[in-house]
Amino acid sequence: MAGLEVLYTCVGGSVTCPQDAVVCFVHWEMVKSGYRCLGSGDEVT
Repeated sequence: MAGLEVLYTCVGGSVTCPQDAVVCFVHWEMVKSGYRCLGSGDEVT
């Protein structure tokens, strides 16, 4: 769970409602499961 603790440390000040915490947790679970973020202009190789 070290990754989740690091994520919370980074965004803890921005969490203002329970839904914010859920979004952080789901994001962490998806990245941990191998999903990656692609931004505008990124290409999948």
